[in-house]
Amino acid sequence: MVDSHVFEKVLHQIDALTHDEQLRLLIYVAEKARLTTPKQQARQWREIEGVLSFPAFGEDAQTWITRSRQESDVYRMEQRDQ
Repeated sequence: MVDSHVFEKVLHQIDALTHDEQLRLLIYVAEKARLTTPKQQARQWREIEGVLSFPAFGEDAQTWITRSRQESDVYRMEQRDQ
């Protein structure tokens, strides 16, 4: 962890930079942070397989999709008619 005094000193020095220098510094810091940030691995669907019992929340998936689409259609028609 950086000493608070060092951090404050750097902040003060940034104020002395020109606008272009500040932008270059910003790009440098952002790129450095991007390269040093640990990458998260993409989750696999297999990791959650079987977590919910069928039917989830007591409703079949296809029934839920059909109902959701119908509710969405009704909402859009109500919005259009207003």
